[in-house]
Amino acid sequence: MIPGLLSTVEDHYHHTFVECAEKHGYDWLLINYRGMRHPLKTTQPFSSFDYHTFEEVIIDVIKQNQGKRQIFIFGTSLGGHMTANLLANSTIDKNKEVAAVVALNPALDLNYSSHQLQQKFFGFYDWLFGISLRIFMKQS
Repeated sequence: MIPGLLSTVEDHYHHTFVECAEKHGYDWLLINYRGMRHPLKTTQPFSSFDYHTFEEVIIDVIKQNQGKRQIFIFGTSLGGHMTANLLANSTIDKNKEVAAVVALNPALDLNYSSHQLQQKFFGFYDWLFGISLRIFMKQS
């Protein structure tokens, strides 16, 4: 699993993913390129093109398990982008070495998405996001 930008190992969806994988008999590997237990402190920028950060780890996992088990790669948010770019640009043989890939919730076109949130349904989603952000900022 390759999580989103602001995730840490403590996030609920990581625990849920791991519990579900184990329940169904799968082994799992959670790759977090920004640190595992602490809030982000690095100023290093990441983008969806930074799949090189973990490519070596995935290739090593594939080599260690070749012929023993199927490999599934699951990425969420920015991790979904990185997963897609990894398979599009990596030396990994997508047809032989990886059984399936899931990119969950990658924002494929941020400009278009932002425009849609502002314009569709009379700007309701944009307004709601602004209200939520203001409440969150007041609480912080």
